[in-house]
Amino acid sequence: MGALSITVYQDGVQLENTTLNGDSLADNEDKNIQPGKSLEFTSAFVLTGKENKIQVDVSDIASLGNNKISTTLNLK
Repeated sequence: MGALSITVYQDGVQLENTTLNGDSLADNEDKNIQPGKSLEFTSAFVLTGKENKIQVDVSDIASLGNNKISTTLNLK
């Protein structure tokens, strides 16, 4: 069993999660899946600006943040 932690930063500050009305994939974020299967989901965050870069960190909760993938995205 595993679970992901997604943290998004803008200007070095963690962004708040939000929900998207009418997004059918948003409900998938909390679903369990069986081994070998995959499921698409959507997560939304409240931006503090429209042009600054954001950093997205994804980690396995069981690794306590030691097993992390990070990427930086440019907003335009």
